[in-house]
Amino acid sequence: AFELELADLLLSTHQAQQSHDILQRLAISRDLSERERLRALELLAESGWQRDDLQVVRNTLERLAQSPAGFAVASVGFTELAVLEGTVELG
Repeated sequence: AFELELADLLLSTHQAQQSHDILQRLAISRDLSERERLRALELLAESGWQRDDLQVVRNTLERLAQSPAGFAVASVGFTELAVLEGTVELG
Protein backbone atom coordinates (compact mmCIF):
# COMPACT_ATOMS: atom_id res chain seq x y z
CA ALA A 1 0.00 0.00 0.00
CA PHE A 2 2.97 2.32 0.57
CA GLU A 3 3.90 2.11 -3.10
CA LEU A 4 0.32 2.90 -4.11
CA GLU A 5 0.39 6.06 -1.98
CA LEU A 6 3.80 6.97 -3.42
CA ALA A 7 2.53 6.52 -6.98
CA ASP A 8 -0.50 8.68 -6.19
CA LEU A 9 1.75 11.39 -4.75
CA LEU A 10 4.08 11.27 -7.77
CA LEU A 11 1.10 11.54 -10.09
CA SER A 12 -0.29 14.54 -8.20
CA THR A 13 3.06 16.30 -8.65
CA HIS A 14 3.00 15.57 -12.41
CA GLN A 15 5.73 12.95 -12.29
CA ALA A 16 3.66 10.65 -14.44
CA GLN A 17 6.47 8.47 -15.77
CA GLN A 18 7.77 7.55 -12.32
CA SER A 19 4.22 6.92 -11.15
CA HIS A 20 3.47 4.87 -14.27
CA ASP A 21 6.42 2.56 -13.65
CA ILE A 22 5.28 1.82 -10.08
CA LEU A 23 1.63 1.44 -11.06
CA GLN A 24 2.32 -1.02 -13.86
CA ARG A 25 3.95 -3.31 -11.34
CA LEU A 26 1.21 -2.81 -8.75
CA ALA A 27 -1.63 -3.43 -11.21
CA ILE A 28 -0.54 -7.05 -11.57
CA SER A 29 0.61 -7.56 -7.98
CA ARG A 30 -1.04 -10.34 -6.04
CA ASP A 31 -0.04 -8.61 -2.80
CA LEU A 32 -2.77 -5.97 -3.17
CA SER A 33 -6.42 -6.32 -2.32
CA GLU A 34 -8.91 -6.09 -5.19
CA ARG A 35 -9.77 -2.55 -4.09
CA GLU A 36 -6.10 -1.50 -4.09
CA ARG A 37 -5.54 -3.13 -7.48
CA LEU A 38 -8.50 -1.21 -8.93
CA ARG A 39 -7.11 2.01 -7.47
CA ALA A 40 -3.74 1.21 -9.07
CA LEU A 41 -5.49 0.76 -12.42
CA GLU A 42 -7.36 4.06 -12.03
CA LEU A 43 -4.09 5.83 -11.30
CA LEU A 44 -2.40 4.02 -14.19
CA ALA A 45 -5.06 5.37 -16.56
CA GLU A 46 -4.48 8.85 -15.09
CA SER A 47 -0.75 8.51 -15.72
CA GLY A 48 -1.57 7.69 -19.35
CA TRP A 49 -3.73 10.81 -19.63
CA GLN A 50 -0.94 12.95 -18.16
CA ARG A 51 1.60 11.51 -20.58
CA ASP A 52 -0.78 11.72 -23.57
CA ASP A 53 -0.40 7.97 -24.01
CA LEU A 54 -3.87 7.03 -25.18
CA GLN A 55 -2.91 3.40 -25.74
CA VAL A 56 -2.07 3.03 -22.04
CA VAL A 57 -5.36 4.74 -21.20
CA ARG A 58 -7.34 2.43 -23.49
CA ASN A 59 -5.62 -0.75 -22.28
CA THR A 60 -6.07 0.23 -18.64
CA LEU A 61 -9.73 1.11 -19.12
CA GLU A 62 -10.29 -2.30 -20.70
CA ARG A 63 -8.78 -3.94 -17.63
CA LEU A 64 -10.92 -1.80 -15.32
CA ALA A 65 -14.06 -2.68 -17.26
CA GLN A 66 -13.51 -6.37 -16.52
CA SER A 67 -14.31 -5.77 -12.86
CA PRO A 68 -17.82 -4.85 -11.71
CA ALA A 69 -16.26 -2.37 -9.27
CA GLY A 70 -14.21 -0.74 -12.05
CA PHE A 71 -16.89 -0.67 -14.73
CA ALA A 72 -18.26 2.81 -13.90
CA VAL A 73 -14.80 4.39 -13.93
CA ALA A 74 -14.02 2.65 -17.21
CA SER A 75 -17.29 3.87 -18.77
CA VAL A 76 -16.50 7.48 -17.96
CA GLY A 77 -12.94 7.05 -19.22
CA PHE A 78 -14.09 5.50 -22.51
CA THR A 79 -16.52 8.40 -22.99
CA GLU A 80 -13.73 10.94 -22.40
CA LEU A 81 -11.49 9.02 -24.80
CA ALA A 82 -14.17 8.94 -27.50
CA VAL A 83 -14.77 12.69 -27.18
CA LEU A 84 -11.03 13.39 -27.31
CA GLU A 85 -10.58 11.20 -30.38
CA GLY A 86 -13.60 12.80 -32.03
CA THR A 87 -15.53 9.56 -32.40
CA VAL A 88 -18.48 10.97 -30.46
CA GLU A 89 -19.75 14.46 -29.72
CA LEU A 90 -21.50 15.50 -26.55
CA GLY A 91 -24.12 18.21 -26.54
